[in-house]
Amino acid sequence: MVRCVAYACACLALTGCIKNNVSTTNAQIMPVGVAAPARPPRVILTSTAQLAKAREIVMNTTTMYGATLILASPVSLAADCTQLGTVAAKVVMPPSHGVVHIAQGTAFPHFVPGDPPYACNAQKSPATIITYRSSRGFSGEDTTAVQIFFPDGSAPTVLFHIAVQ
Repeated sequence: MVRCVAYACACLALTGCIKNNVSTTNAQIMPVGVAAPARPPRVILTSTAQLAKAREIVMNTTTMYGATLILASPVSLAADCTQLGTVAAKVVMPPSHGVVHIAQGTAFPHFVPGDPPYACNAQKSPATIITYRSSRGFSGEDTTAVQIFFPDGSAPTVLFHIAVQ
C-alpha cells in the first residue's frame, strides 16, 4: 500500500526536503575478477515510503491575505490508482489568525517518480482537502497542526507554518 500526503510529496520532489546522498567515503574498490563480499540486501525506500514512516511533518508555506490556501490534499491509492480507503483529518491545533477547513473532494495526487502510483498523478482522485484562510486584515505568521488518518492506521501530525502577506 502506498499513500501520499500530497503537499509533502511535492515538497520532497521539488525542494528536496529529504535528500538521498551517495557517498564514496566508505566505498570498497574490488579488483576485476575478484568477487565482492556478500552483503545483506539494502532496502531502498521511495520518498513516499519514507514519508509514510513519519510521525510529525513540518511544512512552511506562504499565502496572500484573503486567499484560500490548499494546505494538503492527502490520498490513499494503490499502484493501479484505485482508492485504498478514505483519508480523514482533524485540526489538533487551530490557527490563531485564520480558519482551517477539511472536506472530501478530488485532487491531482503528487507522487514522486519511483513511487508505484506515480502514473496516478495524471488524473484526479478522491482526496481530503485541507484549506486555510487568514482572518480579515491579518498579515504575518500563523501556525496550525492537522492530524491525518490513513486507512492503514498511520496518523502523522502535520505542523503548518504559514506566512500571510
